[in-house]
Amino acid sequence: MAKDTLPLASNPKTADKVYNAAGVAPPRSVDSAQNLQRGGSFSAADTVNEFGPPPFPSGKFWFNPSRLAERAKQKRTRRESAAERARQAKEEKLKQQAASRQERLITEQSAAEAARLDLNEEKQRQEKTRRAKNRLRAEKLALKLKAKEERKKLAAERRAARKKAFAKKIKKIKNYFKQRAKRFALTGAAVIVILIAVVGGLSYLVYSRPRTDNLVTVLVNRLPWPAMIVNGRPIRYSAYLNELRLWSDYYASEAGGEAADKNRLVREKLVYYNILKKLAVAYGVKINDEEKQAAFKQFAASAGGEEKLIDKIYNEYGLTKETFVDKVVYYQVLAAKIKRTFIADDKLHQGATLRLAKVAALLEKNKDDFETLAQKYSEDIHALQGGDIGYVKTNAMNEALKAAAQNLAAGEVSQVIKEEDKYFIVKVYDRKINRRQEEEVWLKQITIFTNYDFDEYLADLRARAKVWMLIK
Repeated sequence: MAKDTLPLASNPKTADKVYNAAGVAPPRSVDSAQNLQRGGSFSAADTVNEFGPPPFPSGKFWFNPSRLAERAKQKRTRRESAAERARQAKEEKLKQQAASRQERLITEQSAAEAARLDLNEEKQRQEKTRRAKNRLRAEKLALKLKAKEERKKLAAERRAARKKAFAKKIKKIKNYFKQRAKRFALTGAAVIVILIAVVGGLSYLVYSRPRTDNLVTVLVNRLPWPAMIVNGRPIRYSAYLNELRLWSDYYASEAGGEAADKNRLVREKLVYYNILKKLAVAYGVKINDEEKQAAFKQFAASAGGEEKLIDKIYNEYGLTKETFVDKVVYYQVLAAKIKRTFIADDKLHQGATLRLAKVAALLEKNKDDFETLAQKYSEDIHALQGGDIGYVKTNAMNEALKAAAQNLAAGEVSQVIKEEDKYFIVKVYDRKINRRQEEEVWLKQITIFTNYDFDEYLADLRARAKVWMLIK
């Protein structure tokens, strides 16, 4: 193999071995090295061109430092150029990224600005719509108010026209009567005289002739002639006759026999019923059908049974159950309810109420002083014994006392107990069971008597009642 033409091995170490075998130095230039790395070959001429004159026969190359320095400078320059290009490429890339970010930011800002502008435009559109609606609503309201005012004005004009027309008619009528006043006065006086004469004549017939007269019967049934006036309330003649026809026998049996004056009994019953009705209105007392039926059952039980009572009132007095309930039972229930209201009415018993209130206040301070207060303030026969009434059977107590005593323990004092003729306070001292297995309670009481009982109250009202009898 010639020395000036040697193959260039792909591996530098292999190339060194080839050159050593040929007895020449391997090339060290950059281009040769690069050519060697590319798998090419070089010749002796390449060596001369790169490193100077051909080597000596000993196999050594000509050493040229300036050439090497130039090569090193070129290599450094290429590296710097490559680094500069890399830096410029990096800067260009960064600039592109920055520009891209800037462009994206501008795009986003533009989109946000566009969205904001769209939102503002939407708000402005909504605001315009709202204002338009408000304006339309205001215009409608104004139209309604205007129409309302027009209607009011029209109504006022119509009222004024009617008022004017009415005043004109009144004036016309006044003028008419003014022109004929004397004639109307005479006519009215004549009519009044005629009415007085007619009423007087009919009244004479009604109140002078017997009640059994047919003419009297017709007149009292057709016209509201009063038989009597009780406390300003008239009682019709027809009602009096019906009461006398249906109830006179029953009232007579209640009074004790046939010898009683039936007319007087009927009149007194009518006055009594009038007083009860007036009290019922004053106290607000009303009776319903259930109360009347319950009272009738109690009344029938005391008379031997419902069937027996119905037969008796029908056979003896000619009364039906309904009539008996609506008259007798109704007023009994009404009187009982008014009586309970009368007992609880402190205004009718002011003296007793004040005296008992004083005793209750003293007991509130010292309940152990019950006996001393009973001796000083009690008004019954047990006052000297400190109000001691002894042992009382529970079954023998009235409802008010039983209700108060059964809830009291030994040593306790009751609230004020109100009865028809007295107010009192009791104190329980002991309880026991007697030989008959009956409960007995040892009581002491402070009693204050009221002004009068219910019957006395009704008698007082009857005595003060203003009764004007128009019939004999």
